[in-house]
Amino acid sequence: APLLVFGVAWWWYWWRHARAFERSPERDGYVLVVGVLGGLATTVVAASGVLHTMLSWLLVGSSRDGSAVDHFHILSVFAALLVVGMALWAYHRREIPHAVHRQADGRDEVARLYDHLESGVGLVASTIGVAVLLGIVLNEVLPAGDDWDIDVDELVAFALTALLVGGPIWNRAWRRIKAHAGTVTEETSAVRRIYLFAVFGVTALVVLGSLLTMVYMVVFALLDGSLEAETLEGFRIPLALVGATAGVAVYHGRVLRSGLRAVPASSRPSPRTVTVVGPPAPALVVALEALSGLRIIQHRRLDVADQVDLELEAVVEEVRTGAGNMVVVVAADGSTEVIPVAD
Repeated sequence: APLLVFGVAWWWYWWRHARAFERSPERDGYVLVVGVLGGLATTVVAASGVLHTMLSWLLVGSSRDGSAVDHFHILSVFAALLVVGMALWAYHRREIPHAVHRQADGRDEVARLYDHLESGVGLVASTIGVAVLLGIVLNEVLPAGDDWDIDVDELVAFALTALLVGGPIWNRAWRRIKAHAGTVTEETSAVRRIYLFAVFGVTALVVLGSLLTMVYMVVFALLDGSLEAETLEGFRIPLALVGATAGVAVYHGRVLRSGLRAVPASSRPSPRTVTVVGPPAPALVVALEALSGLRIIQHRRLDVADQVDLELEAVVEEVRTGAGNMVVVVAADGSTEVIPVAD
């Protein structure tokens, strides 16, 4: 029933109509978020389920208490999800312009966004796997209390699954990203900058938060008079998070800094100057200041004292789509004139 109902809706709205639309943010957003990211997430979950089922049989002794049929019967579900996820991922990847066959003039932001989405999914899975493995090691160094009842073999199987699934995905996507790095267009890409800042910022916050947690535990124990060797048991999770994310933060921070230095100052965009000449028009100034890359200068006309009503949308759109410096003249009757001027 869902296949028939939703399949007809998808065929009608996408295959018959939206698929043939020209490039637009809405179309690219659907292909990337719903198609690529949805298919990639389904593939990762299904592949993780397959690997975890196999590793559990090999590493977790309790998994072999029953029959192999009872243990591996779930593979049929994961295999079906894997086929569906890979089909969605492959199909929508072909819908991304420049993603399969690169053109001579280079990549666009949609192709970059695809690579960075794939890299982010693999990086998150790999980091989780490393954190769990470090937690297992620290559990042996800093033994847990009597309330620790988690099967270590099960955690090892989970961590190896995350690494074996996320590692190849991240490596594949990051190799493509590195292959295009170094050029001005790539280093100044908004997608690349946002990705690097996001990864560096999140991992740095995790490191700082973990260090703050450990300092708080020590200070609280000192003030409470309960500082003992058992206090160090609580360091397992913060230390595991620091070990898993500190390297990620340092590496992406270095990549970000090297990219910023690789862009010469002459190629960096300079802000445009928009001079507003007219009666008091605070709404117009606020609307223009909301646009990025503009420096607003306001000169008040002395021959018009009162505020005037004007069409903000038309003026803002003309300034936004224009190039170079501009002068916006506001008349006493509310009419406006946008005049391009030399630098």
